[in-house]
Amino acid sequence: MFQAGLIKYLEVSVTENQANRSFLPLNHFENTAIPVECWKTDKHLMNMNEKAPTDQAEYRHGTTTLRRVAFITNPTAGKGRGRKTARLAREHLRARGLELAEFPADTPAAVIESTRAASTDPAIDAIVSCGGDGMLSLVLQAQVGSGKPLGVIPSGTGNDHARHYGIPLDPRGAAEVIAAGHWQETDLGLATFNTPPALNNTFLGSPAAGQGQRPANNHGSKPDDNPAQTQQRWFSTIACVGFDQLVNEKTTEISWPKGSLRYMLALLIIISQFRPYPVRVSIDDRELPYRELSLIAVANTSSYGGGTRIAPQASTRDGRFAVTALPAMARRRAIRLLAGLKFGDITGDSRFIFDTGQRVVVQMGDLTPIADGEPLGSGQVTLEVRPRAGLFLVAPPGS
Repeated sequence: MFQAGLIKYLEVSVTENQANRSFLPLNHFENTAIPVECWKTDKHLMNMNEKAPTDQAEYRHGTTTLRRVAFITNPTAGKGRGRKTARLAREHLRARGLELAEFPADTPAAVIESTRAASTDPAIDAIVSCGGDGMLSLVLQAQVGSGKPLGVIPSGTGNDHARHYGIPLDPRGAAEVIAAGHWQETDLGLATFNTPPALNNTFLGSPAAGQGQRPANNHGSKPDDNPAQTQQRWFSTIACVGFDQLVNEKTTEISWPKGSLRYMLALLIIISQFRPYPVRVSIDDRELPYRELSLIAVANTSSYGGGTRIAPQASTRDGRFAVTALPAMARRRAIRLLAGLKFGDITGDSRFIFDTGQRVVVQMGDLTPIADGEPLGSGQVTLEVRPRAGLFLVAPPGS
């Protein structure tokens, strides 16, 4: 009853705001993307030209005994819960006999540098990210290709990576998953995009460990000599742009109420912005015949925004993205549909567009796409699947 009443309230709000077509300013965050620490020779990674796996049997998994793990934490994650979460997780890991190597991570740059140091330390068996999805995204940039599995102690607001891999949201349960040592190869997404000139100085790394200098572009000049810099970012969950992106960003900003109601409140706040956006989308070089869309999600996992299942058909072990899009439609109809997303299953819903592919190129007006909840650059973004590039500690089968 409450859900139906809130959806009705949203529809009334839309009607009352029809005359006001002004849009709230987008919330732009500092872009912390770094060039990918490209394809190293570790055996769990594929060659750039390698054929995508054809079935899940080609993805390795197993169990290993962990003795010493790198513990990288962000005490500000989860609206201040991070410090307590980290303490409880440490206690459980030590009780299970693991030795913790603490790595400082006070800034995004420190997270990446700490992860690099842990990745090259032969005494480290695994890397643990204690924080939210944003923290995990930073750790991922330097962990890929290291051959060390990545475990997660979720203490953020969305925690969609943890939800997908069956990792408990309580710190002791998540720590037990790490202590169990069950690892799995997965797909990752790789986003290629341009950062605006104002963000070029936020570069946080080099293209290969140990070079110690910022990369040149394809013409050999330094990034600051150019109006924009091409960057890349790994992502483990979903890249999206459009109305869902705006709601997702707002959801992560809100501390109250909790759970599903937070998503509904974010939907209400963003309601005055709703409109279809001009778009160009191609999937595996096949251009889609849509000139306007309300949203598009390119998914490796099934949910975002704290459990909103935008891509129930997604798999992290098939070498393909699941693509979900919503066509342009009347505002009231779209709001009812989007509000119901949090509570229902859209599998087979003819009002949505479903597709799959290994390479998606998208540009939606002047919006900035996000991946793993973090902003990418403006303009055209290219999203590619990298099969078996992910190596995570996950809940054991049947747990």
